[in-house]
Amino acid sequence: MDVRNFVEKVLASAKIPRSRCKVLQWHADYAVVEINGDYCSSKLVVLVRPDGLVLVQVRGAGVLVKVYAPMESLLDEFIFSDIVEAVESAKDWQPVVVDWAALAEELEDCVAVELGVAG
Repeated sequence: MDVRNFVEKVLASAKIPRSRCKVLQWHADYAVVEINGDYCSSKLVVLVRPDGLVLVQVRGAGVLVKVYAPMESLLDEFIFSDIVEAVESAKDWQPVVVDWAALAEELEDCVAVELGVAG
């Protein structure tokens, strides 16, 4: 697996939307991706070193994880899950949940006020 595929797999596993990612650098041997949050951003860095080891670093607010391992070992379930967990913990946004019943009531009230039918 190459650097690009590894980064895409980590981001997909951590459920990071593409709209939150800004690729700062892509190269055959390294990648730097900024994950933009609502309040702060974090970075995922993957670098293949000349000795064959791969550096994976996740840095964000309250998160700093560094892993040096061969690429094959990074795909090990234990190590990969730690990297994904670090990327997930760097997220600082919550999904938007719409309460459709409350919105419908507010719309009904607004229509009633506009029509002059206070009730």
